[in-house]
Amino acid sequence: MSNTYAFIPPAGSPVMAPPVMAPTVTLPASIMPPINIEGVNGFIDTDGTAWLKLEDCARGLGIVEKKGKVEYIRWRTVNDYLKEFDYSSFSQEVAKVQDAFIPEYIFYRLAMKANNAIANAFQDKIARVILPAIRKHGFYANHSANFNAHTLAGAIDEVGLVTQKIRDVFGVENGIALAKATSMVEQFYNLKLDHLKELLPPAEHDVGFLNATQIGKLVGDINSRNVNQILVRLGLQEKIDGIYHLTDLGKNFAELIPFEKNGHSGYQIRWNTSVLELVRKDLENAS
Repeated sequence: MSNTYAFIPPAGSPVMAPPVMAPTVTLPASIMPPINIEGVNGFIDTDGTAWLKLEDCARGLGIVEKKGKVEYIRWRTVNDYLKEFDYSSFSQEVAKVQDAFIPEYIFYRLAMKANNAIANAFQDKIARVILPAIRKHGFYANHSANFNAHTLAGAIDEVGLVTQKIRDVFGVENGIALAKATSMVEQFYNLKLDHLKELLPPAEHDVGFLNATQIGKLVGDINSRNVNQILVRLGLQEKIDGIYHLTDLGKNFAELIPFEKNGHSGYQIRWNTSVLELVRKDLENAS
């Protein structure tokens, strides 16, 4: 006896992709039938991977358009995203099949692409409510879903992509970008990546956490204004339009940390402890 569902296997999957215009594949009877959790259909396969119905995911992520009073899924957009992920080659007809399912990690990649308020809320619901319920009620195999090979491979690929994007956009050191990316992907995939975190490279310098006021207290009773003047004199920062900016030299001793307060956002300089000795020496020379 077997259960028949249409699902889209990832590239390189040991499960063979169905031939063109024959999108339905037969899964073993050991796979639990899909269950519906708050309007989202899903199941756990024998490898422990969670699969979600593509149509439900697309609607939940807001990848839709309305014509009159009817809401349609933007299948062309869905197809383009899946092809971009190198997630098997299939036609629009395959994606539109009613019972098409995708694995959990592809859902999170779709969610990152959608990137809107609706998608963020739905992604949170998937991670906090739907997937735990599916694993509780629809889990068949004795394997842990969190450590399925395809899921982990997809997560690791995302860590690399997100790390590069963080470095390019925010200009932080590789170790910091990698640590942030690992934590973000860990949250997106609802995984525990502690073993991967053990492989993180050491920071190229101490991560900054001191502001000018804290530096002043550590080197003596010096106010933040005088500390900032010292840091300028040392060539570690410069003041432009009333805002302090790190110089190339200063980037060896500090980080730019984003902040948001009372509707205002920007970056603040946080110095590492290695700057304390430079400030002390400057104070000695000035006395």
